Amino acid sequence: MVHVTLAPGMPSPISGRLLIFLTSKRIDGDEIKPDEIDPHAVWVEAEEVHNLVPGKPLDLRSDAAAYPDSFSHLPSGDYAAMALLDVNHSYAYNGTAAGDLRGPVKRIGHIVAGTGPQDQYSTVSRGHQFH
Repeated sequence: MVHVTLAPGMPSPISGRLLIFLTSKRIDGDEIKPDEIDPHAVWVEAEEVHNLVPGKPLDLRSDAAAYPDSFSHLPSGDYAAMALLDVNHSYAYNGTAAGDLRGPVKRIGHIVAGTGPQDQYSTVSRGHQFH
């Protein structure tokens, strides 16, 4: 299960499409992005969230719909994760945009095949807000 929280001091309530990115590949920079060459390099779960407020965690199940498959079907490996709140629903077309919020890339360690991430936490914040 992945737990995502809006950082204190953020404008709220806020809504959008929450994207969780997982990868076992090497990360260049401070953001995990889909890999257009290898569609299995980055796994993405998306869920609509409404009225997210600071300090109240949102829990995402490992068996929720994701691409290329649910997180419960991840192969074994050492993973990193990143949360992104796409407030304008435009990430699929243009990537990150003004107003989007994201958490830092976080190493979450080893995931055993068939289990998905277990009790992982991320906070989306202004420090990672796109302008």
